[in-house]
Amino acid sequence: MKNIQMQFLLAMLLGVLVVVVMGYYTHTFNHDYFWLFGDWHFFVMSILLQPIIEEISFRGWIQGFLLGRDIGNHRWGLISSANAITTLLFGAIHLVYHTPIWAFLVMLPSLLYGYFRERFDSITPAIVLHIFYNLIYFSLFGVPSKI
Repeated sequence: MKNIQMQFLLAMLLGVLVVVVMGYYTHTFNHDYFWLFGDWHFFVMSILLQPIIEEISFRGWIQGFLLGRDIGNHRWGLISSANAITTLLFGAIHLVYHTPIWAFLVMLPSLLYGYFRERFDSITPAIVLHIFYNLIYFSLFGVPSKI
């Protein structure tokens, strides 16, 4: 159990690095660190509800469905084919409102969300990580105009 807890802690710390890289390639740093307190609608939608809805949809339904099929149970190291396919779909759906570089970059944390979904046999760790990553990103970079 301690190994899993350490992996989860490392994933949270890695999240800070991933978010900084994503922000570097897609946005500029936000120097108004109090903007979150003034826009509760954005906070609730982008930092809480959106990650929950995305994780229920992608890690819960799609990855869960694929894990129950032969196609989803092939492995490349720590990554299952269910995780890889779900991650590709996750990146593709981000192309609807975001740039291709953003859609590609969200695939990196998506692989972590999928890994922990499988490791814990629950979407809760994926939701926690996704909320944490979004909180760090929007705290550092603010509300993007188009990413």
